[in-house]
Amino acid sequence: MRRNVTGGPPGKPEGPAVASPPGTLSRRSLLSAGGALTAAGVLTAGCTGAPRGERAEHRQEDGQARAERRLREQAAAAGAALLARYDATAAAHPALAGTLAPHRAVTAAHLDALRAPAEAGRSGNGSGAGMRGGNAPAAHPVPEPPAEPEAALAALAEAEQGLAESRLAALAGAPPATARLLASLAAANAVRSRLLAPSGAAERSPA
Repeated sequence: MRRNVTGGPPGKPEGPAVASPPGTLSRRSLLSAGGALTAAGVLTAGCTGAPRGERAEHRQEDGQARAERRLREQAAAAGAALLARYDATAAAHPALAGTLAPHRAVTAAHLDALRAPAEAGRSGNGSGAGMRGGNAPAAHPVPEPPAEPEAALAALAEAEQGLAESRLAALAGAPPATARLLASLAAANAVRSRLLAPSGAAERSPA
């Protein structure tokens, strides 16, 4: 009688081992692979999600800052042009220099406010120590003042009113702080326009 060398019950020879078909993964392998992929996805999201959000937020803040800076620069350019008109009118009509000096000083102070904070320290344009000193460069062409003093005052009044309207029109797209500043400046422009007009000749003092 032949002895079963494998130690199994006699008369029951062992069959060949069943192998998985080629290319087939076991259930345990699939679960392990799925867990690894899930963990990798979580790690990737944790590493890249926050910085991407921060970058988007920074881009939005930069865009808002650029828009506000452009708005202030445009308003400052218009204010500088008005300041130059005061200087040109005073040069053409020296007798009006004393009348225009207070208005010119307020206009220059407003220009400094628009240029803050980047140029707030450069107040040489501003405080109105005299009509001839501290002339501000104007980005807009400065028209020649009318020959008659009353007409020259009327032209300045019209320029003040036009600037008030343009500043009010810019409020819609302005950030809150800049909008408040523009609204305040527009109100002052409107008041000076009334004071400079011929009907306001009796009380020509700055707003």
